[in-house]
Amino acid sequence: MKIRGYKNSDYSSVKLILKQSDLYDEIWDSEENLKGMIDKNPESILVTEDNTKLIAVIYLISFGSKVSFIFRLAVKKEYRNKGIATKLVEFAKDVLSKKGVSEVGLFADANNKQLYRFYNKRSFQTSNKHWIYLWKKLSQ
Repeated sequence: MKIRGYKNSDYSSVKLILKQSDLYDEIWDSEENLKGMIDKNPESILVTEDNTKLIAVIYLISFGSKVSFIFRLAVKKEYRNKGIATKLVEFAKDVLSKKGVSEVGLFADANNKQLYRFYNKRSFQTSNKHWIYLWKKLSQ
């Protein structure tokens, strides 16, 4: 297995992985938006491949120079529970650490106990608050 930066040609595979994980959003995860992310920061999307087949993805979103967020961590169904997400998170933490980031965080579904256990097992702390995401579409 190999972890590398996302390429525009990866789009259809990433979209499939996100859909399998019920994470896909047609705006956030549009081909144009992902291209814009990597144009600004080539390491903002990382993928894991098994031979030439994409099997996992993670987005890294900067919030200033010292804080980044993990967003859209997803693994293809048949590859789950094999340590791939852990390796991808560890790789992402190394990438961010080398850039001088001192804290990485994420928002998660407060009712998803399996997700909470996954991150807690990897030494992530929690605020113990339930969060919801609010948004407004801007007119073009």
